[in-house]
Amino acid sequence: MDCSLTVLLPVEDVQADLAASVVRLLEVLSELTDRLEIIIVDDGSTDATIEVADELASRYPQVRAIRNTTSHGRARAIQRGIDSARGDVILLIDDDCCLPVDEVGLLWRAAQEHEIVLGRLARQTASDSTRLRRLDRAAEGGYQMLSRRAACHLRNCVGHQATLRAELARTSARWHEIEVGPRSSCNRTLALDCRPSRPNYLRAIRQLALGE
Repeated sequence: MDCSLTVLLPVEDVQADLAASVVRLLEVLSELTDRLEIIIVDDGSTDATIEVADELASRYPQVRAIRNTTSHGRARAIQRGIDSARGDVILLIDDDCCLPVDEVGLLWRAAQEHEIVLGRLARQTASDSTRLRRLDRAAEGGYQMLSRRAACHLRNCVGHQATLRAELARTSARWHEIEVGPRSSCNRTLALDCRPSRPNYLRAIRQLALGE
């Protein structure tokens, strides 16, 4: 099946990492389909995230940038992205998770046969109590790849893996679930939940302008 793909990136204050993340996504996902779009939904960032997003959109025709002038929360940002999506299939990267980019193909191939595909993060052993608590908090995190029809129908619970799974079970809906790599194997440039401690937007914009 020749499907088009929309990737939703609801972000806030990620100026330092956004450019590298989007470029890496384009590299990986363009091998899966040439009918691709990445929608960056900036949820009221106070740094230069929207400027970086706009520059990416001007350089890459596959990228679109949407801005909420004030923060409405991740759920509302996701809903706005779903409403703007054009792809047959929508990929959502869950919050507090990095993307194991080499395994996106697993989700994509499953999505050719299943309307709802959940990518569950593999568990791993932590070496310290702080790390363990962080892993426990994100244990229900993961990735969701849904048909646009399913995403619109489930728009109020898409974005949080446990909530979505509970809703699917409640309605006796069918979904396909696969395990993706542990957090340690993730490409760190795609961890979009980080917050830089110092403004770095000038360097980010300069790197974009120079093509570095």
